[in-house]
Amino acid sequence: MSDYRVRRVKSFGSVLSHLKPLREHFGDWRAVGINFRAIEAYITKRREDEKSNATINRELELLRRALRLAHDRQLLPSIPKVRIRVLDIRESLPPATERDASG
Repeated sequence: MSDYRVRRVKSFGSVLSHLKPLREHFGDWRAVGINFRAIEAYITKRREDEKSNATINRELELLRRALRLAHDRQLLPSIPKVRIRVLDIRESLPPATERDASG
């Protein structure tokens, strides 16, 4: 969190709201325990919560950033070797005709 304060990120409130589900899911995990299966389970859970791919991507980006910062600050000897994929945000949008009709 201090990184975001130092950089004066304007969307700090948004960062906090996206961190909440990450903390609920991974809060007591050790970084070395975060692997592909753990990330996939997180994605599945967030989709069950009916969250959009864009929201899940923002949350996972915060996880990536936290791991990089921990490594940069020498709190982790290495970043866990897990590829955190980016979800296609087009998959979570309704068809164009539905969007056009609702707007």
